[in-house]
Amino acid sequence: MTGTVEKTYDATNAASLTAANYRLTGIIGTDAVALNNPASGTYDTPTVGTAKLVTVTGLSISGAQAGNYQLGSSSTSATVGIVDKALLTIKADNQAVVSGSPLPVLTGSVSGLKGTDSAATVLTGLSYTSPVLLSTLPGAYAIVPLASAASPNYTLVFENGVFVVKPSANDRPDSDSLGRDLDATRSESIDDLLKRLMRASGLRLGIIAGGVNTGP
Repeated sequence: MTGTVEKTYDATNAASLTAANYRLTGIIGTDAVALNNPASGTYDTPTVGTAKLVTVTGLSISGAQAGNYQLGSSSTSATVGIVDKALLTIKADNQAVVSGSPLPVLTGSVSGLKGTDSAATVLTGLSYTSPVLLSTLPGAYAIVPLASAASPNYTLVFENGVFVVKPSANDRPDSDSLGRDLDATRSESIDDLLKRLMRASGLRLGIIAGGVNTGP
């Protein structure tokens, strides 16, 4: 075999080969002899690595002069294998809560696991963290996933979630209260104006909310 036989980790030892991975030697002159070039073989182990041993069986030859030749073996092996790391994505779930309410348990998902691999076997310290507390003001905050790889077969990818703290009823201005405050401000402004007019004209004015009442 020649070249490289490369794949991304998939928890199996299956190898895929092409005609370029084979070289048939020993043919004399222009004799028509061809190798069957099997498309599949096996890695020594499923794990990530380089210079891994790849084995192919079921080799045979064909062609007009094939009967004049004999393969040394119907199988062959070579350290041409490469298994690359797979991506493992750890994503925090989005959360939302009304300000002052009990906080939810932070959760998330792990995607990209291969074969019978599980988060428990390939990750350590899996958790999710956020700065949100009961006293946190309304707004949007990050939820950050945390973990370390316990397996050499994965590259970890982290995706943050969003924690939305919504305003509570106590955080929203009361419309009736705002209306009363505005009316009071308007009445006070009118009172002040009328008092200034009274002082300037020497008249006695009786002040009522929303208008004036002339006195005797």
